[in-house]
Amino acid sequence: MIVIADDLTGANDTAVQYRKYGVSSIVNVGLSSMQNPEQYSGYELVSINTDSRALSSAEAYKAVHDACVSFCADASVHVYKKIDSVLRGNPGSELEAVMDVMHCSLAFVAPAYPENGRVVHNGILTAASNKIDAVKTIAADMKRAVAAVYLDTIRAGKNVLFTYIQENIKKGVQVFVFDTLCDDDLACIYETVSAFDAPHVLCGSAGLAVHDAKAVAKRVQPAIASTVSSKPGVIFALTASRNVETREQIKQAAKDFATSYIVMDKKHIIAHNADVAVAQCVAAAQEQVRAGARVLIVAVSSLFEDFHMVLKDSETNYNIAFELSVSLGKIAQEVIDTIEVAGIVCFGGDTTMQLCRQMGVFGIEPVTEIAAGTPMGICIGGKLDHLPVVTKSGGFGGASVLTDAIHFLQNYKNAK
Repeated sequence: MIVIADDLTGANDTAVQYRKYGVSSIVNVGLSSMQNPEQYSGYELVSINTDSRALSSAEAYKAVHDACVSFCADASVHVYKKIDSVLRGNPGSELEAVMDVMHCSLAFVAPAYPENGRVVHNGILTAASNKIDAVKTIAADMKRAVAAVYLDTIRAGKNVLFTYIQENIKKGVQVFVFDTLCDDDLACIYETVSAFDAPHVLCGSAGLAVHDAKAVAKRVQPAIASTVSSKPGVIFALTASRNVETREQIKQAAKDFATSYIVMDKKHIIAHNADVAVAQCVAAAQEQVRAGARVLIVAVSSLFEDFHMVLKDSETNYNIAFELSVSLGKIAQEVIDTIEVAGIVCFGGDTTMQLCRQMGVFGIEPVTEIAAGTPMGICIGGKLDHLPVVTKSGGFGGASVLTDAIHFLQNYKNAK
C-alpha cells in the first residue's frame, strides 16, 4: 500500500494510523531517497513525501505523477492520497495526478480532522479562525467535476448516502468532497464509499486514514515492534513553524522544564549570514548543556511575529522558509555531533526533512501517536539510526503537546 503526502509531517501522521493497527510501515523522508522502490521491500505500507506543497500546480502534479508511476506499477496497489487538513499546497492537482496514473474515475475526499479541530460544514473547512471553501479549493486545479456532499445527506445513513453518490455519478461528478463534524461522520463516509466496486481514490487527512487503516490491518500480518536506541542524553526540540499554537507550546515547555528556548534570528538568514546564526545557536545549546540542561529547544525568531495562514505563500516567503529549515538542520547536525541526544522533537515538515537529509536518515518507522497528529517514530539509517523522533505540523496540538512529547521520549527511552 502507498500513502502519498505533500510534506513529511503529513506522511508521518498518516502512516502512524496504519502502524497503530499493526501494518508495518515506513515513511520516505523526501524525493532524493525515492528512486528505488525496492529499498522499501518488507513493509506493507510506504508513506511517500513528495515535498510538493511549495511547488506550482503543474510541478506538484508532476511530482505526484512520478511518485505514482514509480511505486504503483501494479494497478492493484492501494493508494491513499494524503492532503493537508487546511488544504494548503496543491490538493486538486495532486489528486488529479493520482487519478490519472491509477486510471480511476472516482475520488472520495474528506479533508476534515475533527480530533485536531478541523471540520467541514456546508463545504466550508474551519480550523480555528480560518475558513476555507473546500470544494472550490480542490476543484480549482482539477479537470474533473467536483461536488460537495453535505452533512444532512451523510447523517441520513449509508443507504441514502450511497444512492446520492450513485445519482451524481450519473450526472458526471467524479470527485466528491464530504462534510464532516465528527469521527462518526468519517466512519459513515468510509463504510459507504468502500461499497463502490469501481476503482477509486481515497483522499483526506489522517482522520479518514484511521478508518482505512482498520480495514487494511485485517488483510496483513501484524508488524514486528521496532527497536530503539537507548543511549542517554538530552531531548532536542526544534521548529521553524510560525503558528501561534507552536509559540504557546514552546513557551509552555520552557516553563515546564525550567529552561529557556534558543532563538535563531531570521535576520541573519535573510542577510545571507546563516553561519552566524548557526554558530550562535550551537554555542547557546552547548552552554545550556554544560549548565545541566536535559532539554534543548530551538525556534526561529519569526515564531514570535504576527502570522496569518495562507493556502499558497509567495515564492519569496517559501525560499526564506526553506533557508530557515536548512539552517535549523545544520544546527541540529552540529548539536548532535557534539552533544549526546536521546530523542528529537521536530515541528514542521521542512525542518524534519532537512534534519533527516543532513543526518543521512533513510526513512522513519512510525511507532505510536502521542496526541492526534503527533506521531513518534524511529529514524532508519545515518547518524540518527534507531533514534526516536516526534514530528508534528505546526498548527496541531494543545499548549502542552511539546511538554507531553518530551516527557514521552524521556519515559520511552528509560523504558527501553
